[in-house]
Amino acid sequence: MKKIITVLAIALISSTGISQKLGHLNSQTIMVEMPDYESAKKELELYRTEKTKELEMYQKLFQESLQTYEQEKGSLTADARQRKETQLMEKQQKIEKIAYDAENEMQQKEQVLLQQIMKKVSEAVKIVADKNNYDYVFDLSSVLYAGGENIEDLVRKQLNLSTEK
Repeated sequence: MKKIITVLAIALISSTGISQKLGHLNSQTIMVEMPDYESAKKELELYRTEKTKELEMYQKLFQESLQTYEQEKGSLTADARQRKETQLMEKQQKIEKIAYDAENEMQQKEQVLLQQIMKKVSEAVKIVADKNNYDYVFDLSSVLYAGGENIEDLVRKQLNLSTEK
């Protein structure tokens, strides 16, 4: 009796595993092909250019202050020289903070833009999976091996992208 239950349990487990339909795709390659991706890249590049110009302006002002200090240094008292050096160090630290903040803002902006694009890809995958009765869809960017069908072309079609490579 115990053998019969074991055999039936194994048969039941085996039969349910066979009926599952698997698919896979590389969401990164699809994402890069989307028009939104190019728009996001351009937006990020424009933002980076603006931040770079802003930082260069601060650096230029700092260099001018440093040159002025170097020219006046000989005529300043020790106390005045100390104050100017402290001001210069504070300006340099402020510029470093601005650069650090700009880099963080760039990363956050990139993350937000890419998440919006990835959301569209995910929605298209869900539609394709539902239409074609896929139980599981794996992303090859995070899987070492994937069996099942490659559904990239179906997702590309859902996103109105070219299916020709």
